[in-house]
Amino acid sequence: MVDRSNVFSRVNASFFICRPRSMDTHGVEISLGRIFSTPCECAWRKASEGQSYSLSAAERHATRGFAPKREQEFVAGRLAAHECLARLRCSIETIPIGSDREPIWPDGIVGSISHSTSLAVAVAARAAEVVALGIDLEKADAVSPDLWPLILTEAERDWLDRKPDFERRNWATVMYSTKEAFFKYQFPITRLWIDYSAVTVAIFEKDGYVQLKTESHMQIGHRRSDTHLGRFDCGEQFVLAGFSQTNGQ
Repeated sequence: MVDRSNVFSRVNASFFICRPRSMDTHGVEISLGRIFSTPCECAWRKASEGQSYSLSAAERHATRGFAPKREQEFVAGRLAAHECLARLRCSIETIPIGSDREPIWPDGIVGSISHSTSLAVAVAARAAEVVALGIDLEKADAVSPDLWPLILTEAERDWLDRKPDFERRNWATVMYSTKEAFFKYQFPITRLWIDYSAVTVAIFEKDGYVQLKTESHMQIGHRRSDTHLGRFDCGEQFVLAGFSQTNGQ
């Protein structure tokens, strides 16, 4: 199995070297609305210095030993998550970190957090209305060709080969982001660590949908299937992917 944390750090390092510019935050807000609809609540925050005072003592303690950049991203993610919870009228002091580094949401709430160098996003909903959520945010063109054999299946690489050269890194990033969003979507329910090679993504470019196929059927909420439909959006500076399942879906 590929080390997910190693791939994640290489994706972010690749972007920083090749394309050092800030996110279009207005575009991210629009994309969040396209991917997640009512009853989900979405929020975003810029990652910057001097925000940690807004967190609880326990959350600040969790950042001890973090590099400054990692601390800023963590803080921005937690602030975005707290904003989602406030909109759901579920304000709490601390969103703890689980044993697998995942956020522990309050009872009766499902949610997901993601960040990418300068920005963090979060989505949350009441568990009575939404079974599962997964979100991932990446810088556009973040996934360089040297990472493709680690992240993409042969079928996905064949699809990329049919695209113009200047589009390939962006579509590779959409595939990577889709896999990361799906991992966050299924993990709280299944507790499964899924390798990148174990899922294959098909992109429906004009419709903004992604279809992710797993090697076997998975029970996620009310659905048992090997095919899972998500949404994506991408701008000049970012890629955003998400999965959601409402009760009764």
